[in-house]
Order: sequence, then C-alpha cells, then structure tokens
Amino acid sequence: MSSRTLSFSRSRCSMKRICLLPLFLVLILVLTGCRPLNPAQDQQTNIRIVNAISDAPSVSIYYDRKPLFDEMGYLESTGYFKINTGTHKIEASMRGTFTPILSTSSGFPDNQDSTLVIYGSAAAPRTTRITDYNDRPKNDTARVRTLNVASLANSVSVYVFDPSEPFVDAPLAKGVGFGAASDYVTSNSGSFTVRVVTSDSGEIIAEKPLQELASESIYTIVVADNYGPASPVKMIVLEDR
Repeated sequence: MSSRTLSFSRSRCSMKRICLLPLFLVLILVLTGCRPLNPAQDQQTNIRIVNAISDAPSVSIYYDRKPLFDEMGYLESTGYFKINTGTHKIEASMRGTFTPILSTSSGFPDNQDSTLVIYGSAAAPRTTRITDYNDRPKNDTARVRTLNVASLANSVSVYVFDPSEPFVDAPLAKGVGFGAASDYVTSNSGSFTVRVVTSDSGEIIAEKPLQELASESIYTIVVADNYGPASPVKMIVLEDR
C-alpha cells in the first residue's frame, strides 16, 4: 500500500514539474524582455536615391518590384528612408511607362547609411552606391565630399572658398574620377562658393555661389551631366546630416 502511494506521489510531482515548466519559461521571457526576432523585419538600414540620368526628366522608382517613388525629377534626391537589410532589387522606369530602363541588385548592410545614384542615359544607365558616414562633425566645422557622375568630365576638382578672400589654389577634392567619390574633407562652416573644374585643364564647368555649410553638418557635392540647355555639367549639394 505504501509502495503504491509513494509511486503515485512521485508521478504526480513529476507531472507538476512538467506542467510548470512552460510557465517558468514564459516568466523568464517576460522578465528578460526577450521575444522572437525576425531578422528581415528588425534589421534595417537607411538609403537615399538620386536621379542623375541626363535624359530622364522624371522617373519612377521600384523597390523589389513594388512602387516606391512615382515621380522623381532630374537631380532630385529621395532623402533617407528605411529598408530591410540584405540584397534588394532597385528598378527605374520613365514616368508613365512600366518598362524598366534600369534594374540592379545591391546588398545593404545593417545600420549603414548609403546613397544610390542612378546616372548616365536612359539607353545606357549606370549606378553607383556609396557609403555615408553621418557621425556628427565638430562644432563650427562641416564635412564635405564630392561624387562625380558627369560623363563629360572624366576627372574633376572642387574648390570651396570664401569669395571675399583672395583665391587660393587648394581644392577641397582633387582628381575625382568618373563614377567615383572623394573622401570626406573637413571645412569651416559658413557661406562659400563651390566651384567645379576639370582636373586636366582647370576649366570651370560648374559654380554655386553662397552655398551655406552649416556647423556640424555633412554634405555630398554631386557633379552630373546637365539635362537641357546651358552648361553641359550641373552640380547639386546634398545635405547628408
């Protein structure tokens, strides 16, 4: 009798332990704040897209075959937006059409800002993706780099100078090749003239007066083929941060 009672008692105790185990695990998850992770959803990165296709006044952008931006003008930037990390397909078509003029796949690492520039022509488009380092510069300074996607300028140099001071032949970025980006360079903050010249002859091909470089800010100067008449080269200054 006692033997059977003892056996039953042990069995009941074992069942209690089994029943309490899931509750114990739930309690641990609640206390530690743990939860199931979906890497495709939880790991994200920032990207922006620039349209520098010289004969595409307006394009539509698709992300993994889904519409992302319906109307993106020439030398316009999307600004940063979040996407899941990993490899994704980016496509562009002339606005109002569904036939891609550009289709590219690119990998986007976790927690890394980047800029994807589409350039060239609608018949022969290209892409360049550059990594953006957006940590804050020191007070009273700005960080500047140059991206050259102008097919008419194989290599460019960029000057950032105060027009009220004597001009000094010391480019902020020197010899930036086609499809390449310069390193970041630290500049004083303030209002400056930005001048782009060909590296070989020094010919001025673009200039932007009264460009404000704000303290603790970061900028990317994009040199591209011009859409329409006037100068064959155009320049925009993107504020990264």
